[in-house]
Amino acid sequence: MIAVFLVLLLGQDAAARGDLRKLAPYARRLEVVVRLDASNWLSEPALRELRRWPVTPTLELSPPISPQEAKQLRKLKRFRARLAQGSAKDRSLRRLAPALTSVRAQIQDGPGPFNCKVLGTIAALPAGTISQPPAPDPAPSASAAPVVPQPREPGPPPSEATGMRIVCLAPASVKLINGASVTLEVITAQASGALVLPVEAVAGGQGKGLVDVVRPDGTKETREVTLGLTDGRMIEITSGLTEQDTVALPGPDIPQAPPGQDGGKGDLPGGGVVVKG
Repeated sequence: MIAVFLVLLLGQDAAARGDLRKLAPYARRLEVVVRLDASNWLSEPALRELRRWPVTPTLELSPPISPQEAKQLRKLKRFRARLAQGSAKDRSLRRLAPALTSVRAQIQDGPGPFNCKVLGTIAALPAGTISQPPAPDPAPSASAAPVVPQPREPGPPPSEATGMRIVCLAPASVKLINGASVTLEVITAQASGALVLPVEAVAGGQGKGLVDVVRPDGTKETREVTLGLTDGRMIEITSGLTEQDTVALPGPDIPQAPPGQDGGKGDLPGGGVVVKG
């Protein structure tokens, strides 16, 4: 039996149209790579569709990443990054790491759990990040004796992609062993007593969205809601709904922009446009 694994490269417009839904049964055999333009901006319709994709997608980025772009990309919660151009050492890539409010660690078969002081994060590195190859040998002069070419040592294999890494400091009272496995509990934000919905039930983003509320007679009412925290699966509803409301799944489609209002320059990096629900 031969396992087939495909890489699907597409623009975010194709993702926003919902083309990925047709491929959902084959998600485990696909690596979805979404190519963004030079502004590194992920539109709200594409963001909504990629949240529904069951496997972590890959975004193709072009550093530097502005604070506005990083804030928008972090709404996806889970994604890999690869670079279309630029350097993996670009410090702006650190903006893709979420703010860390709490980190607790448990050493396998060892001490814990204990609080771990965050010192910083290291940005994810794309596959193939290796050192520069050695410079070629200089060309021999006409008077020099002929040189027998020597076989070159094979270079290092291409490196694998890495995820975002956290650097944290254990308390002085905790004895650590080099190479021991550790499990980290990372909290970027939290809320208690929150009203939440599956992300598939909500259309929109940037703090506001739309949901379809089912009336007692079975008809639907599209209602605007205010959005809070999300973990990529569930999203907090801070206003617009009550616990007694019944919400339809999946959520409503984001309406198209009126003619003449979708081609202007927005206030986004690179002249991007926010598509609002």
